[in-house]
Amino acid sequence: MDAQRTAYIKPDQPVGGSGSGYLIGPRLVLTALHVVHDDGVRASGATVWVGHPRADSGLHKRTGTVIWPAPGLGPDSAGVPDVALLLLDQDADEGHTTAVPWGRPQGDAPLAYAGIGIPAFSTLSGGGVQYESLRGELASLTTAGRRWVLDCHVWPAATQQKERPWAGASGTAIFTNGHLVGVAVEYGAGMGERRLTAEPVHLLLTDPGFTTLLTEHGFPSTRSTADDITAGDTTIQAEATSTGTVVDLKTLRRDIHLVLDPPATRNRHAWSVLAEQRKLATAGVRTTIGDESSGGPVEISFADRREQLAEALREAGTRASALLVSGESGIGKSALTLSAVAELEAVDPAGFQGVVLNFRSLPQSSLELRAALGMSLEDVLAETSAPSRVLVIDAADAALERSSGLLSDLVLAAAAAGVGLVAVTSDVALGYVREQVELGFAKSVSSFAMRPLGDEDISVVSEAVSQPIMERAGRTDFPPG
Repeated sequence: MDAQRTAYIKPDQPVGGSGSGYLIGPRLVLTALHVVHDDGVRASGATVWVGHPRADSGLHKRTGTVIWPAPGLGPDSAGVPDVALLLLDQDADEGHTTAVPWGRPQGDAPLAYAGIGIPAFSTLSGGGVQYESLRGELASLTTAGRRWVLDCHVWPAATQQKERPWAGASGTAIFTNGHLVGVAVEYGAGMGERRLTAEPVHLLLTDPGFTTLLTEHGFPSTRSTADDITAGDTTIQAEATSTGTVVDLKTLRRDIHLVLDPPATRNRHAWSVLAEQRKLATAGVRTTIGDESSGGPVEISFADRREQLAEALREAGTRASALLVSGESGIGKSALTLSAVAELEAVDPAGFQGVVLNFRSLPQSSLELRAALGMSLEDVLAETSAPSRVLVIDAADAALERSSGLLSDLVLAAAAAGVGLVAVTSDVALGYVREQVELGFAKSVSSFAMRPLGDEDISVVSEAVSQPIMERAGRTDFPPG
């Protein structure tokens, strides 16, 4: 998902209203049909703004016309999906060249999804158009005809106003595992019009008219086939096309990890930024107790806990699951986690990889982080290839005072890239951080609680601190070490 391809659509009268969409070609926008065709009337055109207000490229204003489906077909026509294609009068942004991959959800487990739309509830309090990051789970076993049901983690409150709270979100492109799988189209009257559903895009690819327009107006190398998407899927997705075989590069990279030179296959700029972020994270962690005034700093090995945590880290990376590391503030959970990650990398560089971030050191938003990296974090994480790999977010509880949206986006990026997630948090914020982590890892979250110092640890600290003090006092009757 690329925020800079988000489209805000204002159809001409008499249709009116507004909707969302997504740029799938230099001039081609995917949206919901009822955004531009309402009560049997097709809008003659629409004003379309492509981009995101916080993106470097800003918004590009264009005009568009509906080129699919045929003029006489509307969202209430039998067998017609509530999806439309708009052709813009000129390219929205020459910098967009990457084809959008299509996906077809499979299996029983829910899939984490994300999208960016412009729903009415974001502007109910007044003041301009507001963009909203939609996220939650695509419940593949919940039926709504042919459509997917979208369980949302951000729901609008019930309103007495005439306008439906989800109005404007119609047309939002729904992504899971980096693939476009659906188009948000309706609200679901059974839940106060607060539950979204989506038209499956893989069904559109069976329509010759739709695929012909994709070929004519889509980005170069746009395919008219969909990849199977399964929660936690680690198999290579490949299928024959008219131009050859298409293989999931993320999965292939992992499967041939041992013969790869990882640095040579990565984006140098993005990884240099992550290296600096890791330095900041490590520098901000205290690894010892005491100072020179007490005879010098004391380091506690926590050998038993280190071994347990290392095993939990490796398991999270191998299973692409989530691990919550919690404890009292200042107890040493960050130092233990970061050192355990470093030791795993040193002992088994071919088998374990970690990306370490401190939430307090990150930019304020996902868009700013993307700008710093030069690409999405999901794509950066997808460049990791070890059998066990994790994204570590230290000070995850700082999201309470900074940006919960950024934390949830980091979680979804890790889930979409198929890497494990490790979130380090104080115990008082554990419940909040768990809620954010469950956005992407609802069924696979484990915990590691950092206990206070035990008697043996306290004895080590006490001896190390008291011995130099007694020496300075001229006493020699302290117990032997």
